[in-house]
Amino acid sequence: GHSLANDILKAITEKSECPSSIQSLPESYQHDVLALRGFLSGGVLRHCLLKRHRVSYGVARPGKKRVAIPFRFADTPAERSEFAHPDCALALTVLAHYYDGLTFNEVRQTLKVLLSLGENAQHQFYNKWFQLSKKQMEIENSDCVETLNRVEKIDVSNEIQMRKVWHFYHRNMFVINFYLNSHVFPAEMEQFGQRLTATSWNLAHNPSGNIIGFSGTNDNHHLLPLQVNQFFPSTEHDSDSTIRDLFATNGYMLDMIIENTVKVVSFRYESDHLKSLICALKQSSADLSTQIHAIIDCGAILAGSDLKNFSHVVLQLLPRDRFEGILFYDGVTHHDWVVLERSGRCLPKDISPVNEKDSFAIFDEPRCRGSDLKLCTEAVALLTLAPNLCKDKLMQAAGRLRKLGQRQKLVLIGGNDVFSKLRDVLNTPKASHFTPENILTWVMKNTVESNVVGLSNWADQGIFYASTHKKKPSLCITDETLELGDFYGKSFEKVTITDIVDSSLDFHMNRTGGLEELNDDMNAIVGKIRERVRAYGKDFYLLATGCDEECEREMELEIEREEECEVEMPSMKPSNEKRWNFISLCSCPFACIH
Repeated sequence: GHSLANDILKAITEKSECPSSIQSLPESYQHDVLALRGFLSGGVLRHCLLKRHRVSYGVARPGKKRVAIPFRFADTPAERSEFAHPDCALALTVLAHYYDGLTFNEVRQTLKVLLSLGENAQHQFYNKWFQLSKKQMEIENSDCVETLNRVEKIDVSNEIQMRKVWHFYHRNMFVINFYLNSHVFPAEMEQFGQRLTATSWNLAHNPSGNIIGFSGTNDNHHLLPLQVNQFFPSTEHDSDSTIRDLFATNGYMLDMIIENTVKVVSFRYESDHLKSLICALKQSSADLSTQIHAIIDCGAILAGSDLKNFSHVVLQLLPRDRFEGILFYDGVTHHDWVVLERSGRCLPKDISPVNEKDSFAIFDEPRCRGSDLKLCTEAVALLTLAPNLCKDKLMQAAGRLRKLGQRQKLVLIGGNDVFSKLRDVLNTPKASHFTPENILTWVMKNTVESNVVGLSNWADQGIFYASTHKKKPSLCITDETLELGDFYGKSFEKVTITDIVDSSLDFHMNRTGGLEELNDDMNAIVGKIRERVRAYGKDFYLLATGCDEECEREMELEIEREEECEVEMPSMKPSNEKRWNFISLCSCPFACIH
């Protein structure tokens, strides 16, 4: 074996500092070892695999970017954002294309590039493609086993053949890899040496200090810029105790969920999540001896699915005497709430003859916040759970039942991925029955962890803002990390959040001149940041990899530039105006027609 085999294995699999002997390898081999180290011992691959496609990331189709970008909700891409960590962007782009497959035009483009290569390269690549898809061709008893077995038989101008090629090759991993390497990565993965940085702290700054916003939940108020303060109204003149009641909202909602949850249901995910959800819907209705009136998809099980087709299937299961249609949000055609009627007609909610209370409602994940439907007073909703679900999201989803606590009820439902985490939190590895209190315990733990993870990024942004405020603009330009050695050469040991923030403070102060260069207001901000981090983050450890970092960049393809051209016009002199002779016009004789 190789003389450095043990050191290479150690570098790839252990979190300790990368062995210095790796530097004696040729540069290209060093890069391979460091990349593998980042993906395996650095946790980049695990981090990416834990994200949910079309919920946390995906390729926006149609869209200008062909790389994976962050998603805010299910099927809701943040089109101006991208993943700042280059290896995360690479891995998530590959995963997204594996999930989605290639479009017809993308397969055609891939074949055109293949056919432009030399003869040996064509055979080498195409034979791999064909061998990977051959089994599926044989399963379908397709004649493509004979008609597509050699690259010489491919004709990109033959539309019928291209349809068959797309059918068998659009999810072929070798084809997707070739497409990414030839079309996507060379064009989309451009890196820049520096970044012009601004954060929410800059957005929240204004001389008058007028920062106004609204949120029904306050779970993450510790992660807002310090210029944003939670408003607590005075209770001095609160004669009817309305304001005092508002202070109890958090506890009141938790109590509402405990008191009005009929059952907690665990169901097993099949390969088709929609079939699993439909089975759970039927089973829940049978077990409870009552009809389910809505699905609140807080867990994003419906992500990536066609809600209209799903509604057609669900409508067949519902009793005709109770439900006249299904109410769902159509983001494709109407971009509004629509009602699918028994006749198959689909009309916007406001003009449909079917009343909301006579419909079965489907709230997809983006509609689990802010939507207001008038469901029947005795509605029972199936609320789906997701791994790492936080209290804010659960409260908002439960709030879609506007009369929860009166006569409306909830059924909480989750897959085995949710309940395996729940067992770990409760330290009950064999438990099969769970209560609403168990769910809320797990949700609160997720909320604490989510806030703790965001604390270091919040502090870094705040210190950056304080250290650059009212200083020369060039200090807002920061260097990008481009070298694999800078990413993965150091150890991956977990450190406390206070240590991470102290390192961030040293970095920014050394870069901008030190604490003594800050004015009183900025010194106060830095002091409050350190105080909050010590209060909430001292007992928590993180692996600081930067995998979750996002940034917004204006890519060259996305900017519409307006060019102003100065054109010298020839000099012109206006002609002298003459007054009209209106008198002669009015005295003109007219011929009379009889």
